[in-house]
Amino acid sequence: MQEAVLVATKLDGLIVTTKNGVTKIRNEHFGMETPRFAKCLRTWGEAGGIKTKTRSSTKLDDEGTACLIIGHAEKNEGDCHRMWYPNKNSIHMTIDVMWLKRMHFTTSRKK
Repeated sequence: MQEAVLVATKLDGLIVTTKNGVTKIRNEHFGMETPRFAKCLRTWGEAGGIKTKTRSSTKLDDEGTACLIIGHAEKNEGDCHRMWYPNKNSIHMTIDVMWLKRMHFTTSRKK
């Protein structure tokens, strides 16, 4: 929930408004610069595969994991996404995302 509010607040500054006959985004009206992530926007909650394999992983380990985008990294370049992995409730920051062109993914439950 906290992540959704944070992203909504950031995106609110990107709304185009007209003030005194000048049309700009809200951030520009307040003298702020356009955020770097504005050129790399994705739909909140869109599923994407990220690389999770490391040098210490075995050959049989999964190389990637399906995650959901929950925002953009604050202090990194604009194309650095914050991806949430719900099975472990962890957040990964990465620029390497293969978008799955869907809003969610199914998890396999162990029986």
